Amino acid sequence: MATRKLHSVPVLLVGTKFVGSFEDRGKSYAFAFVPSSLEVSGASLQLKGRVSVAGPGGKEKNVDGVRATLAAAQGGIFGSPRRGSERLIDGMPATEATAQTGFAGVLYFRLSPLDGKAIGVPLDLSVVQMNARIFPTSALERELQVRYSDLVTAVKSEQVDVNAATEQAAAINKLLQGT
Repeated sequence: MATRKLHSVPVLLVGTKFVGSFEDRGKSYAFAFVPSSLEVSGASLQLKGRVSVAGPGGKEKNVDGVRATLAAAQGGIFGSPRRGSERLIDGMPATEATAQTGFAGVLYFRLSPLDGKAIGVPLDLSVVQMNARIFPTSALERELQVRYSDLVTAVKSEQVDVNAATEQAAAINKLLQGT
């Protein structure tokens, strides 16, 4: 019998952590990714940190050195977008990632392979995507949303803005370190 795979984990930004849960065969598992640093290389953005999983018994197991590589971002724009040709920027239709009105609403990360058995999860965790929703309820979360949004814009634009990416990465790292 083939091992069942966990394909994705929905999480929410809470402070600087990404917190969520998943289920398997009626059993719930608490999940958290606690980033300790962010690295940018060209158009690649990676968070490095610790994954914590607590199974039905409540015992938490941790894996340090996990990398979360940005695969994609989904955004939004403030207010209701107008329809038609008046919403053109540089001749192209405005989208949720347009100019200063855009923001990152969900960041999709591919996690480095995890050993399910070692952390008490009876699933194949070799290829897991973390779907990180950003719905800020604190000043820290609002600042992180702005910083992540600007960083994604800097690294995922047609031309990578190295200066902006470096600036945002440094600011996010300070927030992750609590300084």
